[in-house]
Amino acid sequence: MATLWIFGSLLMFAATSGLHAKRELSVTGYGALQIAMLRHGEIYATNRKCYAWEDVSPLYYGLTHIRGLNDKAGNINFHVNVPVIIYLAVDSRYSYIHGADYEATGDLLMLGGCRARTKFPIYRSKNVYGPGLVTVNFKSSRMTGIFLRENAYELRPYAELKVTFPGTPREISMVREGEKFSTNRACYTMVDIPPKYHGLTHLRGPNDETTITFDVNVPVMVYVAIDSRQHRNNILPSTFKATGEKIVHAGCHPRTDFPIYERKYPSGGTVTIPLRESRMLTVMVKPLI
Repeated sequence: MATLWIFGSLLMFAATSGLHAKRELSVTGYGALQIAMLRHGEIYATNRKCYAWEDVSPLYYGLTHIRGLNDKAGNINFHVNVPVIIYLAVDSRYSYIHGADYEATGDLLMLGGCRARTKFPIYRSKNVYGPGLVTVNFKSSRMTGIFLRENAYELRPYAELKVTFPGTPREISMVREGEKFSTNRACYTMVDIPPKYHGLTHLRGPNDETTITFDVNVPVMVYVAIDSRQHRNNILPSTFKATGEKIVHAGCHPRTDFPIYERKYPSGGTVTIPLRESRMLTVMVKPLI
């Protein structure tokens, strides 16, 4: 069972009432390290120019990326000006080495680019670090990503979305131009995406779908973009209504319109989308605030 925690908006670091004005995170004193922003296609290591992070979900998009060597060992040092939470994305092929100071989130990134896609589970620091010197210690050499988030923004519990899959999990990513469309079609992509859908959580599944099932813990709007060919109106349940909008299925596939349908789940719970016939489609989810 795979679990993903996401939030209703992309990293909204709003000032909270009664608190001092928020200071934006600055990272200094990082020597030969590099500072960048976590996003799909972000370079993983200073000495691996074609290794890249993939399938970055809305929760992690925009975090500060401390980019270092491919294999990290010993102390990684830098300074921060505000308190931060540290996230580590760790190579799943080897035993985890950071111990009791970090906890599993249940989320993951994929490391890809010019290398075989590999799962990197994400761990979160139990403590808050900074302001001042921050040290991440690697007791053994390990491929790991290091990301920072300010610990000074408000989280609204009702805006948190927990997606749980009862069986084989779908891949989790973020809707964007050029987003990979199917788990088993590496060169199929979505393009010409209306702005309102950018940044939503993408539940990526196989090319040909029959029934989609997942659970959510808050109210959501579920969008389904479905192949416009072969009587699409007879495939989805009638509870899904046409939006009049579309994305385009492209990449190495001939450009094909995929009209978007929507259904609100005002109480959350189980989302089941049975199809009358197997069809190419994709699912996007937005929490309702």
